[in-house]
Amino acid sequence: MSTARLAQRQQNPKRMNQVEDVLLEALERQGFDPVASDDVLEALIRKYTNEGWDFRRKPHLRRPDEQE
Repeated sequence: MSTARLAQRQQNPKRMNQVEDVLLEALERQGFDPVASDDVLEALIRKYTNEGWDFRRKPHLRRPDEQE
């Protein structure tokens, strides 16, 4: 189970904040605007947690060395 999913199931905001921080720091290192990245991440979290969006697998994005 992913850390983000575990944080959501446990209603553990501290753990979720840790996940968000790791993601935002990685995006900033890649040159993304930190404020815009935070806004987009918050919108995605809201869509998946409050608005009923469901995760969709994207097998075409797998690396060649990954298996099903």
